[in-house]
Amino acid sequence: MDESLNVLGETLESCSLKPLTGFHRDGSCNTGKDNPAVHAVCIYATKEFLEYSKK
Repeated sequence: MDESLNVLGETLESCSLKPLTGFHRDGSCNTGKDNPAVHAVCIYATKEFLEYSKK
């Protein structure tokens, strides 16, 4: 797999390792022909953000 880049053109960082997430279960938002950007968003959500979103 080629090096994946974020929207700023920087190296894609791991997002979630516990649990291991992502379409390829590599902890990053890597996509490919078998997953045409369907699982391409990864965020860090604080407790405060989740509580606000729940409203």
